[in-house]
Amino acid sequence: MTSHSPPTRTAVVLRLLAGAAVLAAGFAAGGALLPTGRAGSLPDKQAFVDGFRAAARRQGAALSPGTPRVRLLTPGDKSRVARRLLGERADEWLARHGRGLQVEVSQNAQWGPAQGRLEMDFSATREPWEVNWEPASVTAFFSSRAPQPEGICGMLLRRGETIGARRQISSSQQAAEALTPIVGTAEPGQPEYLYLRDPAGATILCSRGPGTVTAAALDLEAHGWTSGWPKAIAPVVLVVFALVLFLILAFRGRVDLWNALLLAGLFFVTAIFGDWPKTVPNLFVHTVTVPPTAMWLLLLWAGAESWARARLPDFTTTLDTLRRGRLGARAGRELLAGWAAGAALAGLRVGLLALAVVVPGVEPGGNAAALPLFGLGGHPLRRAMIWVAALLIALVVGRGLGRRWAVPLALLVVPLVLTPIGMLPWLAQYGAGVLLTGLLLWLLRRSGLLTALVAALLAGLLPTAALALRYADWVPVTAGIAAVAALLPLVAGFVGLARGEAIEQDPGAVPEFMRREERQRRLTYEMDLLARMQTGLLPQGLPRLAGYEVTARSILATEAGGDLYDFLRDDRGRLWIAAGDVSGHGYSCAIGQASVKAALLSLVDGHATPARILERVDRVVRGTSVGTRQFVTLCLACLELDSGRLLISNAGHPFPLLALPQQQPRELDVPGLPLGQGPARRYRDLEVTIPKGSVLLLYSDGLYESTDLAGNPYGFERPSRILAGATAWNAAEVMERLLFDWRRHLGGAAAADDTTLVVLKRQ
Repeated sequence: MTSHSPPTRTAVVLRLLAGAAVLAAGFAAGGALLPTGRAGSLPDKQAFVDGFRAAARRQGAALSPGTPRVRLLTPGDKSRVARRLLGERADEWLARHGRGLQVEVSQNAQWGPAQGRLEMDFSATREPWEVNWEPASVTAFFSSRAPQPEGICGMLLRRGETIGARRQISSSQQAAEALTPIVGTAEPGQPEYLYLRDPAGATILCSRGPGTVTAAALDLEAHGWTSGWPKAIAPVVLVVFALVLFLILAFRGRVDLWNALLLAGLFFVTAIFGDWPKTVPNLFVHTVTVPPTAMWLLLLWAGAESWARARLPDFTTTLDTLRRGRLGARAGRELLAGWAAGAALAGLRVGLLALAVVVPGVEPGGNAAALPLFGLGGHPLRRAMIWVAALLIALVVGRGLGRRWAVPLALLVVPLVLTPIGMLPWLAQYGAGVLLTGLLLWLLRRSGLLTALVAALLAGLLPTAALALRYADWVPVTAGIAAVAALLPLVAGFVGLARGEAIEQDPGAVPEFMRREERQRRLTYEMDLLARMQTGLLPQGLPRLAGYEVTARSILATEAGGDLYDFLRDDRGRLWIAAGDVSGHGYSCAIGQASVKAALLSLVDGHATPARILERVDRVVRGTSVGTRQFVTLCLACLELDSGRLLISNAGHPFPLLALPQQQPRELDVPGLPLGQGPARRYRDLEVTIPKGSVLLLYSDGLYESTDLAGNPYGFERPSRILAGATAWNAAEVMERLLFDWRRHLGGAAAADDTTLVVLKRQ
């Protein structure tokens, strides 16, 4: 995203005119070639109501008093099914039976013992397409009482037609699918069939289609529900990726929710309350699907926007100041640029679908305009948020691979994840999607996030707004809402231009995590100093002992961990070995480590025992950690070099392992509570002898608690198995074998805690 000098007002107006010209050209092509554009005028609503009442009366359904609900919709895949089944004859069939639009008439009804809602879809020429029976209440929805499927399908028959032999397609406890031929059609050589879906007592659906039952069965097998799972892979991947990305960013405190909350909230309100009143099944579907979809959009947008803020140095947006009510000249220019680009994208999208009609081997795979306006699948805000968020994610991933990969990755991958335009075959759809995505990507990088979001929104909204305005007498509310939504960015843009840029000066609009990032960069140098200080607290060399080998290693999981170890000699020549862990991370650990090290240096003498030393160190820790709730685990051993006599005491640290020749390694069970917390406590010494050839291992909890990529801990058994052969190795070899096996278990996973090992080998 690169910054440019602000365009003049003349340039802004010229861009708006250019976008409007592309929009008009696309609409002209769509009006001449696309089914929706060629739908023409519709009969009076009463004609559809009369047809609905006649069909219900013919099949014995008693409609409730009152006027049926009449809605104008865009059909789903009727045109595509007709083209697949009829080939070149599809246009002729669609012209006779209407195209581009359908009218839904519905009303509550009593059908025998069943009460429900009867819903019937007609083509623009009043031919019945589909009939649907829905339970009228939640209780009825789970009842087994429902009309006979044959009676439902009978509403789609014309004079002289009958239902042929049923051919079962699939059957389960939830639903059964069947196809039946229509016998006695009025058009010789033009067979038609009925598709029935009977879910055993709930919603019953029956639809009419062109072609033979055999051809329809093959088409269902190739394009039905069971074959659609590959198309769902990309959305599932995007859902999982959005969730994982959000959780990672949230865990790191690098996520901002405000813009995502606003956009997801707008989607939720319009999707839940749009297109009312709803029937019981539709209300149930919306209640179940809309909240999770809104939550996913929230996570997707928050993760993508926050990730882009943190990883793309040229990221720009005025969404923050606009959300806070500070509409100024910069936001105004972005809104106007978004409107011009959105008009161009909408016109190009409609024009490409119109081109697909005339190109051999290519056909449009969807509607340029979708009614109802706030349908869940075609919701313009939902599609815009996914499109722009996917571009942001692809740009960040591409930049991680190398700066030159960002644009190609976004351009090629995003059309695979979502469908900016529907076409058949897939290659044509992908090529058109790359073209539209490339234009949106260029806009995002040039003008910023707000411009891209407005453009993506209008690319789907403007065609629907034009269709709704064309049939405003049918959908007056939708036409009004769509017109206002389409013109709002245009009006707001000019208002922002008139207000100037001073109003947009709002430091508080920057997300908190970005301010934390800046503070974190200032702390990086100090953390580096802290890590070097902690490393300096560890012994700078290993003791050289006659008859013994000693080696130690401390692996930090973060810049400032809490593990420590030390070697001291008292005035009697005894070797003191300390291995401990200070709770927490960062500066408090360094202070705790320094306190413990200083206490050991001052307290170790020729008359002390490990237990007495721990009791005194406990008082030191309590005195230096007031108010921090810090505690320390510490294992302290005192070795007489000549005899191999070892005194050992433990304050909450993992039990040491002792490997003797010809014996299995065993734990030195020395229990004790950590230092620094709880009531004052006393410790005891355990006396053991270290024979020649024996190996003593002291270690921190980071060793056995470290997990592999699957979450399996390293545990206690694996170190014991390695120590079983340790009497034949020197101390350095014991250390390397332990660390090699530990790292192999991790398998590339990062250790969650510091890991410290101290190995003592008596030669």
